[in-house]
Amino acid sequence: MFVYFAELDSENIVQRISLMDSKDMIDEEDDTISEVLGEKLCQRVFESQNTWKRTFKTGERSKFAVVGGSYDPESNIFIDPKPYQSWVLDSGEWVAPLTKPTLTSEQESQGYFYVWDEENYQADNTQGWVLYKQQNP
Repeated sequence: MFVYFAELDSENIVQRISLMDSKDMIDEEDDTISEVLGEKLCQRVFESQNTWKRTFKTGERSKFAVVGGSYDPESNIFIDPKPYQSWVLDSGEWVAPLTKPTLTSEQESQGYFYVWDEENYQADNTQGWVLYKQQNP
């Protein structure tokens, strides 16, 4: 079985993701994968003394780590990179300063969608979500 590890720099920013063979990190006491052994293996293989944290595609630690994202040691979760300057972190998720408007069923059926426009928000902090219509090919 293979497992993923994320390398973190001194500020807990994800530098890279590595796929490792779990056979070299089995804790013999309880026959489980040991994150400590995995970190030591990654440090040895990549000649890196940085911290390595296991990341999961199954939603453990909130989400799978991504390069440029970060790790919050207090909450023990990975956080995506901040998408826009004005967005704030709330329970491990980036949130726009304005609530995304709800599409009407008619708009939805016609292919409309909202996109955040940071420039609009910076010019007028009552604006930010822009309505677009999907173009047919």
